[in-house]
Amino acid sequence: MNSVFLVRSLRTQDQERERMLVGAVESLIESQNVRIRTGENLAGEAVTPECERRIKEADGLIALLTRRESSGNGDWSTHQFVRDELLIARNAGKMGISVVEDGVKMEGAYQNHNFIPYNSADPLPTFVKLTQAISEWIRQSGRSVKVQILPQDVVKKISNDAKVSYCLHRDGNPPQWQEVLPFTEVGAIFIQVKGVHDNAMVQLQIEHSGRIWKSLPTPIYEWMQIEIPQGDNQ
Repeated sequence: MNSVFLVRSLRTQDQERERMLVGAVESLIESQNVRIRTGENLAGEAVTPECERRIKEADGLIALLTRRESSGNGDWSTHQFVRDELLIARNAGKMGISVVEDGVKMEGAYQNHNFIPYNSADPLPTFVKLTQAISEWIRQSGRSVKVQILPQDVVKKISNDAKVSYCLHRDGNPPQWQEVLPFTEVGAIFIQVKGVHDNAMVQLQIEHSGRIWKSLPTPIYEWMQIEIPQGDNQ
């Protein structure tokens, strides 16, 4: 898991009251080495195409369903755009969870989904459950590993029309090749391998001008180099 989309109220009157909750959730996400994405610099309380794109690019979504308007009988409404963005994530097959403040009424399709209750007077149980949820997401989705491609003479063959792919070998399951976009850092070329679990091995493949180079399946470390053999090995 690389990133989580965090959605919360953007109203000025809510931001001071919810400062502790938002700050704690952000710190919790970052402590898991997961990047936070938001739509805060977009069109306020509206789900724009750019916001929807960011949600779908993230690996999961956390929605803070906090109090908005009181009904007068002890129930509170919440922010409709937060509900909408949570629904977008779920419809896209993303992992999503809501943190629901005490008193907020869950209605319709939302009441059938798991959520974490939040009480500002006793927030610790909320953060314990949210930590457990994120840890489970990471376990299910695997981690991301940065891989440098070697040797240099093969690396030089990687151009705009080359196709670079990787597959993961684990538990005897048939490997599925995934195309990936290489990136350059300090004269070296890397790829990011996602969905890595313990005991997995990674194999790289480069296709260019009708020729194919493949590496051997290699055990995975937190940062690694993989050498592509010389010559065709299709």
